[in-house]
Amino acid sequence: MKPAIIQRLHKNFEDYVHVLDSVEFWFARDLQKLLGYDEWRNFLKVIEKAQESCKTANNPILDHFVDTNKSIPVPKGREREIEDLLLIGNRRSMREGQSTGTNFGLFSHFITTL
Repeated sequence: MKPAIIQRLHKNFEDYVHVLDSVEFWFARDLQKLLGYDEWRNFLKVIEKAQESCKTANNPILDHFVDTNKSIPVPKGREREIEDLLLIGNRRSMREGQSTGTNFGLFSHFITTL
């Protein structure tokens, strides 16, 4: 992948970050759109590869990938629960009080799967 594309994706990746109790995380469905996947089932394959990359790097998968649900609007003002994942950047480092800077590690797990 060209360096300019990686740099643009990294900036956009950081634009989607959420922070709660000093822990940075992303919703997988947000990144699904950013990375150009129309269907959740296809993006789940990318997530599985990113989990394998995480495991290969000796990072506990549950420190970076947490199942969750979120509500989405449907017609007539109602909401429906859908499956999602929280993608957590360096939660262990945050717990240990280390500064993490950017979350290039989590980002790189996704880039290596593209």
